[in-house]
Amino acid sequence: MIIQKHKFKNGLRLINLKRAGLETATIMAMAGCGSRYEKDSEAGISHFLEHIVYKGTKNRPDPLSVAETIDSIGGETNAFTGKEITGFYAKVDRYHFKTALDFVSDIYQNALLKENDIAREKGVVIEEINLYQDTPIKYILSLAEEIIWPKSDLGRDIIGYKKSVRTLNNKKILSYLRRFYTANNTIIGIVSSFDIKQIKDQVLVKFDRLPKGKKVKPTKAPQIKTKQPRLRIVYKKTDQAHLALSLNTPSFNSKDYPVIEVIDALLGSNMSSRLFSRIREQLGLAYLIKSYIDSYQDAGALTIQAGLRLNKVKEAIQEIIKELKHLKVEPVKTKELNKGKEFLLGKLALEKEKSEEILAEFLDREFYQKKPRNFEQIEREIKKVTTKDILRVSKKLFQNKNLSLALIGPYKNSKEFQKMLYF
Repeated sequence: MIIQKHKFKNGLRLINLKRAGLETATIMAMAGCGSRYEKDSEAGISHFLEHIVYKGTKNRPDPLSVAETIDSIGGETNAFTGKEITGFYAKVDRYHFKTALDFVSDIYQNALLKENDIAREKGVVIEEINLYQDTPIKYILSLAEEIIWPKSDLGRDIIGYKKSVRTLNNKKILSYLRRFYTANNTIIGIVSSFDIKQIKDQVLVKFDRLPKGKKVKPTKAPQIKTKQPRLRIVYKKTDQAHLALSLNTPSFNSKDYPVIEVIDALLGSNMSSRLFSRIREQLGLAYLIKSYIDSYQDAGALTIQAGLRLNKVKEAIQEIIKELKHLKVEPVKTKELNKGKEFLLGKLALEKEKSEEILAEFLDREFYQKKPRNFEQIEREIKKVTTKDILRVSKKLFQNKNLSLALIGPYKNSKEFQKMLYF
């Protein structure tokens, strides 16, 4: 894969991931904004845009016209919203590149934003909020973020609040678009067999009307002020308890980020990891047990999620913390360390085959990493992680002040859980 970059005079950036022999072409337009950039009064607007652009554009005035463009050539299209990015893409046969480019540029720049469409879609999004709140396996992750980054836009759910979604209108959405959907805050990413010289002029023609604009910085991530673990319990009569035990970590700009990735692989990101083996296979406490990393330009978190038998929650918390303690004090054996690193390297290789995923990750890094890493650099950094690195970073991260727990279930006594949260 050859990475080719070009910056146009208006500030728009183009990144082409050239792969010889590739029969498809994926075009993605990404804005450097997401829920973290929203005011409380417009919370959820980034995600709402993801919905509303497919309702009609200047060139495709209704949902059917929008849908038919890519459906008629057997392609795929979708959009996604994060805390710091919003992306829109189409994946097609390489011979339909021009059609896909025209489509992506149209939905990115020319949404009609009809008030009747907005009114109708607000109802859809509010039902989506209801779905999340009524689904503990999803809602627990929102609760976790609220207590990892309390009272901040980073800790606020991407989908927003019912109250703020109800107030969205054409005027608010246009104001948001003018602030963030600008040339200086947009990257066009392409995975194709084409050379950048073949496509850059086509890209400029389709996006030359974007206003130049400027980058807007989000508010800083909240600093942890308490030295004690944080806890939030939502009482709900359920047949299964859901928990998310989290640890604040540095951002993906930290030199220790590759070490955190390996720690995650060792702990719970696969079926042979420590937590899966202990909590599910040996003790039978949970069906769902996994860990994952959330990382942004100035903050991050390592979260362990579990769905548990109601009478086994305390035992599970104790066992999870015990596994974390082991990483702090016991050197990882070389065989296990190598297995964790090989898992990450294999996962990276698989991701390279998924053009939309690889683009999303690459463009995200291009926006927010101080020194964007290519795939070879990522591989080298993972391979360099040592047993000493695992011990050093685990000791630094696994501290009471970094620890938080979100819990959903038929529990009212928070004190019995609070006293369990310590290293």
